[in-house]
Amino acid sequence: MSALHAEGAAPLLAPKRDDQAAGLRRLLGAERRRMLPVASVLSARSHEALASRLRAALAPHGCALRVLDEPADWDAARGHDVFVALAGDFESATAAYALVKAAVASHGKRRFQLLFHGAPGRAIVSRFKRVTERFLAVDVRVAGVLARQPGARSLAELAAKLADADLPELSPSDQE
Repeated sequence: MSALHAEGAAPLLAPKRDDQAAGLRRLLGAERRRMLPVASVLSARSHEALASRLRAALAPHGCALRVLDEPADWDAARGHDVFVALAGDFESATAAYALVKAAVASHGKRRFQLLFHGAPGRAIVSRFKRVTERFLAVDVRVAGVLARQPGARSLAELAAKLADADLPELSPSDQE
């Protein structure tokens, strides 16, 4: 299996949309950066490793990683999918379910994309999707699977795919 496993993931990411002022910003050179909103249930060590690699890979695409730690962070992702970083095991899937449940209750989120750090078993993915859709009435998709020690090429491919998704823009204060 390659470091990037995107089985079924390509059509799940919506292409980015331009708002009415996007053309004017491009003309005037005021293009705003976009953010990849990520909530993580990974261990601190795995989270930091994944976050630093994603930040570096997303930067050339005009994207920044935004870890959703505070309520204001969740507000910044309003109307967009939240990417949930998790390991490919049942323990991590259980933690991710609790996070999704809390996000539904606290922030009204309804769309999530899973970003696996390590290859999950098919049973984990199908069970997670089935349970969250049935009991939480949310849309859950797989954005991608990143090997624990990804090659530069696979990470760049994943970053390019994520950067082409419909992502929220960073606020001016976040861009400084």
